[in-house]
Amino acid sequence: MCNVSMAQSNNDTIFAVSDSILDSLNSDPISFDTLKSVNKSSPNAITSRVDYKAKDSLIFNLKENTIYLYKDSEIKYGDIELTSDRINFDMGKNIVHAEGTRDSLGNDVGEPVFKEKDDTYDAHTITYNFDTKVAKIIRIITKQGEGYIHGSEVKKLKNNIMFVKNGKYTTCAHKNPHFYIGSTKLKVIPNEKIISGPALLYIGDVPTPLGIPFGFFPIKKGQASGIIIPSYGNSISRGYFFQRGGYYFAINDYVDMRLTGDIYTLGSWGAQGIINYKKRYKYKGGFSLKTARIKAGEEGLADYTETNDFSVRWKHTQDAKSNPYRRFSANVNFASSTYDKFNSESLSNKLKNTYQSNVSYIFSNPSKKHTLSMSARHSQNNQTQTMNFTLPQVALNRKRFYLFENMETIGRKKWYQKIGITYAFDTKNQVTTDADIGLRDIDTLFNKNVGVRGVGNIGTSVKLGQFVTFSPSGRITNRTYFQKTTISHLGGDVTDEANRAETLVSAFDQVYDYSLNANLNTQVYGMYNINKGKVLAIRHVMKPSVGISYRPDFGQEKFSFYETLYDTLGGSYTYSPYQNGIYGIPGSGKSGNINMSLKNNLEMKVKTMKDSVETTKNIKIFEYFNLNTAYNVIADSLRWSPLSTNGSVKLGKKSDITFRGYFDPYITDTSGIRQNTYMWDDRKKMARFTRGTISTNLRLKSKNSDKKKASKELTPQELAYVNDNLDLYVDFDAPWSLNFSHQLNYARKYINYVDSVTITQTLRITGDVKVTENWKITVNSGYDFTNKKLSMTRLNIFRNLHCWEMRFSWIPFGTQQSYTFNINVKASVLQDLKLSRKKTFTDF
Repeated sequence: MCNVSMAQSNNDTIFAVSDSILDSLNSDPISFDTLKSVNKSSPNAITSRVDYKAKDSLIFNLKENTIYLYKDSEIKYGDIELTSDRINFDMGKNIVHAEGTRDSLGNDVGEPVFKEKDDTYDAHTITYNFDTKVAKIIRIITKQGEGYIHGSEVKKLKNNIMFVKNGKYTTCAHKNPHFYIGSTKLKVIPNEKIISGPALLYIGDVPTPLGIPFGFFPIKKGQASGIIIPSYGNSISRGYFFQRGGYYFAINDYVDMRLTGDIYTLGSWGAQGIINYKKRYKYKGGFSLKTARIKAGEEGLADYTETNDFSVRWKHTQDAKSNPYRRFSANVNFASSTYDKFNSESLSNKLKNTYQSNVSYIFSNPSKKHTLSMSARHSQNNQTQTMNFTLPQVALNRKRFYLFENMETIGRKKWYQKIGITYAFDTKNQVTTDADIGLRDIDTLFNKNVGVRGVGNIGTSVKLGQFVTFSPSGRITNRTYFQKTTISHLGGDVTDEANRAETLVSAFDQVYDYSLNANLNTQVYGMYNINKGKVLAIRHVMKPSVGISYRPDFGQEKFSFYETLYDTLGGSYTYSPYQNGIYGIPGSGKSGNINMSLKNNLEMKVKTMKDSVETTKNIKIFEYFNLNTAYNVIADSLRWSPLSTNGSVKLGKKSDITFRGYFDPYITDTSGIRQNTYMWDDRKKMARFTRGTISTNLRLKSKNSDKKKASKELTPQELAYVNDNLDLYVDFDAPWSLNFSHQLNYARKYINYVDSVTITQTLRITGDVKVTENWKITVNSGYDFTNKKLSMTRLNIFRNLHCWEMRFSWIPFGTQQSYTFNINVKASVLQDLKLSRKKTFTDF
């Protein structure tokens, strides 16, 4: 590595260590342990091992007790590593000095890089004392936390505290940063904070009027508590405001909390509390409680409104590996009907009309034979102003077990050894209340609609020959209701609702039903060989199924599940006292259905070239195409059920079509009610098309999108952040993409031989284009065919400014007309260094 020759200088011997001698002494880089024998006279010689090397040459001056290293030099001493083009080490004073050189164009090259543990310092020159651990550095660049420190002259102390002259603090990684906060004096306490004197914001080395008398920048690794600077602006309806200002509490490594508030000059205000928690390999989640009072318009005028809103959200996820037998999860989304409309910054939340919540606990015993689950659910519709609570719901399920499984047998199992049984029990309390009442009247949530249900299933599966499977089964359901409805006749026409009165009475009744089923299933394969061009063959897979089901008439008087009222006019009204029960009621009328279905799959085998080798692949023509109908052999009329069809067609990798349709073999009367007359007998048609849906999706994107995405994988932490903030994520790797989604709904009725057709269509278009390396535009729009106008349209413009980013979002028309503009520093440590402008739909 080093080739040095002997020389004489002022009678001082300069040793030359040749490659052969170096190898004979030590195969590793030379250490000062080796050189002790050469320089035993020095009392200050370093006793710890110091490794060093140089690409060009290495010179040891005995008189000066100094080593000179040239070209790609490196010294390692403990946890200290120094690299530079030139390094001088004074072994007597234990001081090392490093500097770079200049190339033929006068550019600085090979400048020193000093590393100590996790800290790295890039410098023009550096002088370091191994004894005192003090360094003097000229023109430093070092990373501290998310930011970078630049300085013309630095004194670094033993505890790594630095005093910087003409310092710059920035989060820009460029050697010449695009922006920085400049101060004549900086004090840097590593992994804790940066303190500055008077400072100015510089953009492109140009000073701005934005200055501070002193600065304090936390650089502590991990979380740190601190003030959250509010954003400011003006709203036409609410006045000038400060938003989202408050304090952040870094409670510990597992929990943090954010308390913020909003205040407006016209009287509106809001408060938010957010707690996030996470324990690795155990669980993670977040809880938020928000409230707001929004005043709009002038008090006393007709357009004045005042709303008091709140929002409670809780999300808890348990790591699947934390416990194989117990699992707890929560997703609570409970809010007043207008909270998101007036307070959320997310467009999707503003348009949301429904909320759902679910909190559940699931326990499986170690044998995994039984599963116990407990849950509480909530659903809310802001349009109908209703809330539904299921609180609580408890269920016990038994995994399938076989009655005769333990019987000894020779060869294959007998059919009776395959008889399996499952059972389940559940109970729940359900209530529907007005959204304005919500949880204010807690008594409304209990003892409203309670029931217990038990379900048992028995069945087996038997092979009939090689190709047919016979599957008989039976099912019994028992419901326990604690209240029932009695209806009394008030006189007159009993079919008139006004002449009936309902009364809810206590009960302890068992309401049951049962049914028997049997199915025959098989699969049929067909192959048609073509061998023309690239097409080799077409394969057709059919899965026909025929089943029979039987259910008695539980409307008979002997079951007492239905009652009938009569009037003096000969009219009657039949009802079930349990018709409002949460688990439903047994069906009236005997049922003996023959169920028929046919599932189809059609594929084409073609030739393809891969890496100059001819291979084959399958292309799906019909991913699926299914037919379903039923015939009730017991019914006295209308025995055939409508024929339902559904299918999906793949048109290459970029497009697909899904469809669903219903065909009725019977005619209707002048009121549109089905009659027991076939369409063939009346109009010489097999069936009438009643309704259907066709959905078409087209996905277009640049050819190299997938390759670029594959080359830039996200870390688990980055992926988690993206999933939690999808509205903020912009993929600059995809040059362009365009997606179309069209849905056509068709409904047709025959009334008195006149067609009544209703057609509705929706079209959604989303796309994005990478205009340049750092510019991207996304569009989300659609067309309303009913009103013949564009649906909600949103335009987003993103600009990547290296260490900054710019976002512009615009909804040009409609009820959500608004715009937002943000330009801000990317790094979170300077997240308050931003410019924001917005105008919401409430301001237009």
